[in-house]
Amino acid sequence: PHALLSIAAPLHKEGYKVKIIDQRVSSNWKEELEKSLHDKVICAGISCMTGSQIYYALEIAKIVRKNTNAKVPIVWGGPHPSILPEQTLKNEYVDIVCIGEGDISFLETVKALQGGKGLAGIKGIAFKKDGKIIFNPPAPLMDMEDLLPVPWELLNVEDYIHPDMYLKN
Repeated sequence: PHALLSIAAPLHKEGYKVKIIDQRVSSNWKEELEKSLHDKVICAGISCMTGSQIYYALEIAKIVRKNTNAKVPIVWGGPHPSILPEQTLKNEYVDIVCIGEGDISFLETVKALQGGKGLAGIKGIAFKKDGKIIFNPPAPLMDMEDLLPVPWELLNVEDYIHPDMYLKN
């Protein structure tokens, strides 16, 4: 999940504890998610593409809502929410959408949520407020030179190594 690690890098650098749960490689992802939802969680981030990933993303969001009594904001990002942010935000299991590159937008969102500040000044997000969908200005594209090192230590890389199906032996 290279994209998730890129999003996690600024948070990790700032000292936030980031937990990545990937339902593609974790057979007990539901239990892992439920155990991770404690009173110090600032928000839950969900990344998804258009297609079957939306089903699982919604399932994850429902678990977050249920296990936190709807007190933890759910932030969606990735290709689908970026392309269809308004449609995504119309769902009851979505509070905030990062549109496009989320490296800085997500960090600023987490900081605002932690500090109890409003989301109005954060470029590259849309969110719900008083039943309305608010779009902030787009975030500028990042300079490749500003990308942080990938925090590989946030996951077990061995979970992502699969034998080559063409080289049997």
